[in-house]
Amino acid sequence: MLPTVSAQPQHSVLDEKREAVDLRVEKIRHKLDSIRNVRHRPTVALVLSGGGAKGAAHVGVIKYLESIGMPIDIVMGTSMGGLVGGIYALGYDADHLDSIIRNIDWDMALSDKVPRDYLSYSSIKYKEKYALSFPFLYDKNEYLHMKGADQDYMRRADDIHFGAGQADATSMVKDNLLGSLPSGMVYGQNVNNILSSLSVGYQDVIDFYDLPIPFLCVATDLVSGTAKIWTKGKLNTALRSTMSIPGLFAPVRVDGMVLVDGGMRNNYPTDLAKKVGADIVIGVNLSDGYKNYNQINNLADIINTGIDMLGRSSFESNVDIP
Repeated sequence: MLPTVSAQPQHSVLDEKREAVDLRVEKIRHKLDSIRNVRHRPTVALVLSGGGAKGAAHVGVIKYLESIGMPIDIVMGTSMGGLVGGIYALGYDADHLDSIIRNIDWDMALSDKVPRDYLSYSSIKYKEKYALSFPFLYDKNEYLHMKGADQDYMRRADDIHFGAGQADATSMVKDNLLGSLPSGMVYGQNVNNILSSLSVGYQDVIDFYDLPIPFLCVATDLVSGTAKIWTKGKLNTALRSTMSIPGLFAPVRVDGMVLVDGGMRNNYPTDLAKKVGADIVIGVNLSDGYKNYNQINNLADIINTGIDMLGRSSFESNVDIP
């Protein structure tokens, strides 16, 4: 008679990550409990939704809350709301935050452009040959290596720009087009540099509840199909991932996850505010709702509408949270 072996349920990596998040959420609950008990007042959470270019409106709300003396005990957000909330959590006041948002060169931040002053003469003349350039990964081994690598950011390969008149490029594109297409129009090096400069002193792996204002943000993991709740890690990585619009930015690759904009799973995370035990939730919703026929015209409209649709069910339930 063969011995029987009882099969023990295997703990998946995803389960372990959820347990780690739950543990840190519990620590945040304890921190809010101490505020409630020591200061004898209800705790306040500020929740900032995604909203693209409209995200600067979050700064105006923060200014108003500061003007009326409203304390903020924890801030959380998604996409642009996560970016604004993360900077605010570092301890910048509303006026300083407003100055930061206004002074960012967004045209440069949302591209991989190198400032002209830093380019050599030959690079300038080369770039002037083409009205449009598009990055392709032209080395198959390099592409396979990058696909298998687990790193914070997809390392930028040397770009090759295919222009009219380059006959030798035709077969290369035809044979390797799908495999060599980039994971986003922008690798995000410039925006990462900005985030790194803003978070000086917080470059290491840290618990986000230890920031001047405790902070959470949301990204979407394409591997598991679930929301990634950032409670710990490198702050600039978390902020870069929550605003990683698919198609525009290359996803953030870290710890076996491929992370894109959190709006695909939870664009308005008021549920997290209730989960950590906040007594008062102040939510700022910049969602457009459904667009009509005349409002969906270009690639940006299509991408933003798709993200809104994917996160619609969680958004509607979070709006109705009592």
